[in-house]
Amino acid sequence: MRKIIMSFSIAVLLGFFTVASAQLPPKVIADKYRIQLEQLLEKKRYKAALKRVKKIILLQKKHSLTLSHEFYFKDTIKKLLEKKRYTTLLSIMEEIILLHKEHSLTLPNEFHFRYAQVAFSTGLFQTAVDAAKKYLATAGKKGTFYKEALGLLNKAEQAKQIIPIEPEMVVIPSGYFLQRDEYSVYIYSFALSKYEVTFEEYNLFTDATGRKRVSDNDQDLDRFPVINITRKDAVAYTVWLSEQTGKSYRLPIEDEWEYAARAGSTGTYGWWSDDIDNREESSDWEGTLPVGSFSANKWGLHDMIYNVSEWTQHSSCGSSWIEVPRPLTAGPFCVGYSSKRRHDFIGFRVARSF
Repeated sequence: MRKIIMSFSIAVLLGFFTVASAQLPPKVIADKYRIQLEQLLEKKRYKAALKRVKKIILLQKKHSLTLSHEFYFKDTIKKLLEKKRYTTLLSIMEEIILLHKEHSLTLPNEFHFRYAQVAFSTGLFQTAVDAAKKYLATAGKKGTFYKEALGLLNKAEQAKQIIPIEPEMVVIPSGYFLQRDEYSVYIYSFALSKYEVTFEEYNLFTDATGRKRVSDNDQDLDRFPVINITRKDAVAYTVWLSEQTGKSYRLPIEDEWEYAARAGSTGTYGWWSDDIDNREESSDWEGTLPVGSFSANKWGLHDMIYNVSEWTQHSSCGSSWIEVPRPLTAGPFCVGYSSKRRHDFIGFRVARSF
C-alpha cells in the first residue's frame, strides 16, 4: 500500500510540474530551449540540437514570437567557423533553412551572411552567391556585415571561374566479396577514381576556397598524391568538386574500397599488382611516389596498395611505405584515424554512386 501511495504521489508531482511548465510564458520556454540548444551544441550532439531548433521554430510560429539571433546560435556558429567546422555547420544550417521553409518563417539577416561564409568555405560558390545576395537585399547598406558580404559575393563569383580537373573514373561492377572475418558483403556498382587525388588537383580547391595550400608550390609535386590533409578536408574537396562539375562525388565507404582493392580476388597476394615485391626490394624508395607508379589491378585501379593510405568515409584504408613498411598478407588494411588529424602517409581518392 505504501508503494502505491508513493507512486501516486510521484505521478501527481510530475503532472503538476508538467502543467506548470506548460503554463510558463512562451518566451520563458523559448529561453529554456535556447540554453538546452547551446549545451547540446557544446557537447557536439548536433541531431539533438536540431530537435531543439525545431521546438523553438514551432514555438515561434504558434505564439508569433520575434526571436533574436541568439536562437540561431549566433555565438556557436562563430565558434565553429573559427574552428573551421564547415561541413558540420553546413549540415546544421541547411536543416534550419528547410525547417523555416516548412513553417513559412523568415530567417534573421545575419543567418544569411553566415550561411554564405560556410557555403563559400565548403566550395558551394553558387550557394554562397545566393546567400550573400539574400543578405545584401534584406539587410541593405546599413547591415552589420554589408562590406563583408559584398566582398564575399565578389570572391564567390571569382571562385566559380576556377575549373577543377575531373578525375578519371573506373566503373566497379556489382558483386559479393568475403571480408577478413569471413562475412559475405554485397557491393552495388559504383565508380572510383583511377588514381589518388594529386597536389595539382587539390590545390585548385584550396585556391578557390581561400584555404592554405598543403604543398610548397613545388611543380615536381603536382603528380604526387596529396597528403597532410584531414578526412574533413577530403570531404570538403568532394563537395567542391560536386558543385563545380554538377556530379555527385564522395569518399568511398570502407567496404567499397576493400572490394575495389581486391578486384575479384580472394587470395593472399592475388589482389596485389605484380611489381609490389620489386618495389619492396628497392633501396631508393623513400616517401611517396607519383600516382600511377604501381601497375593497375584487374579492375584498372592504380596504387590501391602502398604509396599512401587513403581516407574512406569512416577510416583510412591501404598501407604506405612511410607508415608501415610491411606486406598486407591477409587483405586490405583499414584503421580508424581521427578525422581532425593530418598525416604525411594518408591521401584519398573519390567515388561516385550510380
